[in-house]
Amino acid sequence: MNPSTDEFARREKIFSLVESGSIVPQVVDCIIPNGCPLPYETELWDYKSEIPDRNRDAELNDFSLKLLKHIVAFHNSYGGFILFGVHDAHKALKGCDVILDLEDLNKRIRGYTKQNIPMAFQHINVKGGFKIGVLWISRRSSGADPVVFSAISEIPVEWQDYFSCQ
Repeated sequence: MNPSTDEFARREKIFSLVESGSIVPQVVDCIIPNGCPLPYETELWDYKSEIPDRNRDAELNDFSLKLLKHIVAFHNSYGGFILFGVHDAHKALKGCDVILDLEDLNKRIRGYTKQNIPMAFQHINVKGGFKIGVLWISRRSSGADPVVFSAISEIPVEWQDYFSCQ
C-alpha cells in the first residue's frame, strides 16, 4: 500500500467508528498508532492538551469557547473525536486523567444553541503508560438543520466573529 492508500483507509476506518458511535481502543490505535500521535488533525479528529476544569475555569474562557465551537463544528459536519492529553502544537502525548463532565458540557452547548448534541466520553490507555480522554461527537442527522449559536450576545465580543448565529 502506498501512503495515500493507507491514509484513505485510516480515514475510512475512523469515519466508520464515528458513525458507530462507540469509543473503542481502535479509535486511539488509528489516531495514535504505537503511542505516537499522527502529526496532523483532520475533519474527523482534533487534539487538546487538557480538559477544561470546571472548578478552575468557572468562567468561559478562550479554551472553553474553542472547545464548544469545535464540538458544534464536528457535529455539523462528519462527527468526530476530540482526544484530550495530546499537546496540540507538539503532537506529543501528555496524558489525561480528568473526567469530562458531559452533563455540564451539554448544558453549556444548550445555553448557546438551544440544542443537544449526542456525545460520549471515555479514557483509553495507550502505549507508554498514558491515558487519553476520548470525546465522541455525533454527526448531525441527514436533513437536520445545522446547530448554530443563538445566544451570541453572551459570548465575549472578541469571540463573536468566530461563531455564526441566526
